[in-house]
Amino acid sequence: MIRQFCSVMGVQESVRHLSGNKSYSPGSEESVFVLTSCDGSSLVVDKLCDHARGQNTVVSCFYFDFAARKEQSATNTVGSLVKQMVSGMETIPEEIWRAFQEQKRTVGGRKPQLVDLVGMLQAIASSRPTFLCIDALDECAGVERLKLLDSLKEVLEQSPGIRIFVTGRPHIRTEIESRLAGKVVSISVNSTRGDIKRYLRVKLGLGETPDAMDEGLKAEILEKIPESMSEMSVGPRNAPDLAPYCQLIDIFRFLLVRPNTEAILQEPTIYGRRKRLREIRGGLGLEDAYSATIQRIQAQGGEKSRIGIEALMWISHAERPLMADELCQALAVERGSTSFNGDNIPSMSTLVGCCQGLITVDKEASTVRLIHYTLQEYLSTSSDIFSEPHSKMTEICLAYMNSR
Repeated sequence: MIRQFCSVMGVQESVRHLSGNKSYSPGSEESVFVLTSCDGSSLVVDKLCDHARGQNTVVSCFYFDFAARKEQSATNTVGSLVKQMVSGMETIPEEIWRAFQEQKRTVGGRKPQLVDLVGMLQAIASSRPTFLCIDALDECAGVERLKLLDSLKEVLEQSPGIRIFVTGRPHIRTEIESRLAGKVVSISVNSTRGDIKRYLRVKLGLGETPDAMDEGLKAEILEKIPESMSEMSVGPRNAPDLAPYCQLIDIFRFLLVRPNTEAILQEPTIYGRRKRLREIRGGLGLEDAYSATIQRIQAQGGEKSRIGIEALMWISHAERPLMADELCQALAVERGSTSFNGDNIPSMSTLVGCCQGLITVDKEASTVRLIHYTLQEYLSTSSDIFSEPHSKMTEICLAYMNSR
């Protein structure tokens, strides 16, 4: 979500730095670029891919998701990076082919271990310019994150030409600098009122009901929302360590812009939108924004309300990330019924609309997730939103398996 807001001179600078256009040579000490406070990974990946086109260069990416912490171990992360690299090569490097054959010869065969995968990554990075992009590292489980950083350190020591781009919240910067001492360049991208205004102009221009917007209302929105967001204080005011708290405020401001904007655009008339705009106050916190959005979902009534709330229930309580098709089919099951009606499956666009912007679809992985891990935490601690979620999910699974 946050990448929509970034106008990011910092990100563009990082691309030049990574690609070697800023007095930056393969033998230089600084090999890891860390971007904090804002997510610009999508733009960086696009720029690097453009830079690599037609050259003997490898670009590999990995995105961490808080909901997939159990699956996204250091071993799986490095394995995914290696797999992407190999899939883009015309011939498989001899070292990797040999390692694959050795694994096949073990009893029953086994997956490569972390040390094996690190060796493969080193082999590739030593033979050609290599860029690794690791997004949202802060959402990786703590122990696995340390294993991953140690693995990257090994790769850097053996393959000095590799460049690694990392995004994450500011609190992991110290951890990265400690594990990769002397090899890190960090930059913090902070939001401004101008960034929020640019996002709002784009969002308002995409409104589905243009008749419910006039120039006067648009001007009020462009003035009121950035003003409210810049004045707000999010989270506990008496935090023991205010430094990381202040660094994170920009992220939470951005998170608040979206639900407030969505709330305004959900109104079908100019009067309703202006009324909703007046309700936005500078003291509105992240929890208040989530609570207000949940209330709007419930206020839809009927099937829209059920679909929205149950979708949030499934995503926040499932043991693994759900595929988009899985979630849509689960929402189509009628408890107590012995038949499954395919015509009852909601479309993905309907589902996203019923959730009022609280969920997003990862198109590459075809999974559905919450817009931010703070929403997961909010749903986990708000016991009044879902009624016996695990029992309800069990009943739905049993009904689906027994249906005809």
